[in-house]
Amino acid sequence: MQFSFDAARMRQVLTNLLVNAVQHGDAAFPVQLMLAQEANRVTMVVRNKGVPIPPDSMQVMFNPLVQVAAKESEPHERPATSLGLGLYIAREIVRRHDGTIAVTSSLDEGTAFAVQLPR
Repeated sequence: MQFSFDAARMRQVLTNLLVNAVQHGDAAFPVQLMLAQEANRVTMVVRNKGVPIPPDSMQVMFNPLVQVAAKESEPHERPATSLGLGLYIAREIVRRHDGTIAVTSSLDEGTAFAVQLPR
């Protein structure tokens, strides 16, 4: 069974996820990229270790222009980390390919972005 997709756009998704993983991960741990294929779908997971993403941030981080602070900041400061448009663009590209993108994050397991695309 074959899998067809827009290579430039999927490269953009992968680049956005890998750049985020490197920027927000603990440099002492490698970023992992895992691929799996099943009869009806392909799954790509980018995982890093680092400070977990707060649950309330995970609910909005795929929205456009959302900034999520990696640490608490003073009210007059901008958040230390900007997710801006990268994750929003990644989600929209994945959606246009009839796929899904999801995030999980915990201290023990790290942060993982999973992209599932139909075959």
